[in-house]
Amino acid sequence: MERVTEFYQLMDESRMIRRDMATSYLKKMVQPTHLEFLKRIAATLCTAPRDQEGVLHLRDEQGRSVLVKDDYETSELQKDILFFEQGEVRFLQYLSELHTGFGEELQQVCDFLGSEPYDAFFTDRDGTVNNYCGRYRSSVQSAYNAVYLSRFGRTVRQTPVILTAAPLMETGIRELCVMPEPLFLLAGSKGGEYCSFEGQRLSRPLPAGVAEAMEALNARLEELLQHPENQVFTQIGSGFQKKLGETTLSYQDVFGSIPERDSRRFSEAVHRIVSDMRSDGHSIRVEDTGKDLELIPASSSEADGGHSNGDELSHFTKGDGLRFLVQELKLLLTGKRVLVCGDTESDLPMVEAALSLGGEVSTVFATSDKDLRRRVHETGARCEFVSTPDVLVAALDRSLAV
Repeated sequence: MERVTEFYQLMDESRMIRRDMATSYLKKMVQPTHLEFLKRIAATLCTAPRDQEGVLHLRDEQGRSVLVKDDYETSELQKDILFFEQGEVRFLQYLSELHTGFGEELQQVCDFLGSEPYDAFFTDRDGTVNNYCGRYRSSVQSAYNAVYLSRFGRTVRQTPVILTAAPLMETGIRELCVMPEPLFLLAGSKGGEYCSFEGQRLSRPLPAGVAEAMEALNARLEELLQHPENQVFTQIGSGFQKKLGETTLSYQDVFGSIPERDSRRFSEAVHRIVSDMRSDGHSIRVEDTGKDLELIPASSSEADGGHSNGDELSHFTKGDGLRFLVQELKLLLTGKRVLVCGDTESDLPMVEAALSLGGEVSTVFATSDKDLRRRVHETGARCEFVSTPDVLVAALDRSLAV
């Protein structure tokens, strides 16, 4: 494996195999050929060229170096192999060896969750029930993770929901999850779009002109990315994410893989497209995270650095998404046991929304941040904390699995 495209192809293959493995395992069937395929993928990654720090040195289609730190991909593959080859008891032992204090933390969260099924479940994905990955495009869910979440999801009385800020489709949450369908409702763009169990993409209505503006913007960006010298920007970090009414585009990654002059050239090209869009009457605000450009429809004053009137698309939160999904799915939260899980400040609105809808809310956050923990406590929900998603998914499975 020498090219970054081969790396992504391997991860795509692992996604299909993992879905079959999780499905078969939940049906108490054994598929040894699947495990062998997964071992071959892991072996290919392990023999790829690396530097002294273990970072993969791959190349794009133009022969330029792309650095890939594949800790997530390789570690999750090894976990899956251990889970299916040596069984669940040994797997939990491995997690306790991997994470200091795993056993004590697991029992603490199990006690917090209790043994009574929940009426509703809403959770963020990355960093909460899925370990973090350096590239969204290759953050394929592990099969063991899918088994744990599926067994818990079966106990939830109403439709369980995975709600993420990432896109729904086109290298979105739907392509990266390997849980057998239908079980969880998958919602992207902070809950503004979701996939029905019949496979239909549904979404909340956008303000007038926003859909047209984003369609025109994304067409221009896709044209820009088709240039050979720009294709690498789809293969680093967040890549190219088309969300509902918002687009994310990487111009650099955590390794600084892109030479500064190329990164600057590409960023300037994106800004020119936005400027042209404004000339055509479409107001787009650009937020620069230092590695990504977030392109968001805005009022003219916002695009020029002014303040929003509060009605703009950019103020849509995961709490708004939760309310939208509750209405769409006709879920009942009043007086019901509701579990909400997250890991960042952006997940707090989910907790607050569930409380405002009358739910008896319990929440588990995967964080060691003291300030965030304080803010979770201040919501008024029953709360518990974990240090890693592995603890949370294992606790969900152990406390309520059927």
